[in-house]
Formats: sequence, C-alpha cells, structure tokens
Amino acid sequence: MIGPVAVAFGLEALSLLMSVSALVLAILAHRRSTAVQPLNLRVLLARDMNTLRDHVASLNKILNRAQQLCKKGPAMNLVKELWDAEGESDRSTVDALVARLPSDDERFFRLSEAELEAKLVETHGFSVEVSRLSEKYRDALPGAGRRRGKMG
Repeated sequence: MIGPVAVAFGLEALSLLMSVSALVLAILAHRRSTAVQPLNLRVLLARDMNTLRDHVASLNKILNRAQQLCKKGPAMNLVKELWDAEGESDRSTVDALVARLPSDDERFFRLSEAELEAKLVETHGFSVEVSRLSEKYRDALPGAGRRRGKMG
C-alpha cells in the first residue's frame, strides 16, 4: 500500500512538472508575440504608406487644378489669391514630402521595432499635413460646397 508520504511526493512532482510545462509554454508564447509585433508594425507601415501615396497623388491633382484655375482670370479670385499667396510654397512642401517617402517596394525589414514605430508616427504626421493642404485647396475650388453636400 502507498503511504501518505509517497502520495504527497507524487503530487509535488506532478505540480513541478505542470509548472515547468507552463513556464515553457509562456516562453514560447512570449517569443511568438515578440516576433509578430514587428511584422504587425511593418504591415501597418506599408498600409499607411500606400494610403499616404494615394492622398499625395490626390493632392497633386488638386494643386494642378488650382494652378490651372488661377490662370483662367478674375472669375477665380479666391483660388488665384490662395495660389499667389501660398501655392508655390505648398507645392514645395508636397515635393519635399514626396522626396522623403520610401520607394514603393520598400518592406522595412532592416528597421528595428523602435524605428518602425518612429516611421509610423512620421507617416501619420505626413498624412495630417497632406489632409490639411487638401482641405485648404479643396475648399477654395469652385463647387466644393456642392460636392460636400452630396457626400454628407
């Protein structure tokens, strides 16, 4: 017959085995999560960069339209005033932003996790600037109020 000491020893051994197993599983889960985090950041950064490129292309169309309209004459006073005051400066801002964007095929594999996070923040800042410029010129273009009414 098995005595109480043997049962207690068996339970302690089983408890120790389960603790070690839990520790191994926790370490594996931690390694997997730390490997996935940079991948998630790369995916987010690539998505945000693609969105930013689309918004920059739209902004360039808006700036081209504003530049063309200001050449049409006095009927486009608001657009002409805005372009004369800030158009070339804003175009330079957009060109500088485009020059800072990485190429389309950049996958950011060489960046550390901290560098990926910094790039995400920088990309968000670029997006805010592009949105601000887009709104400024979109509001000045003829028909902006009618288009907004249809969207909203």
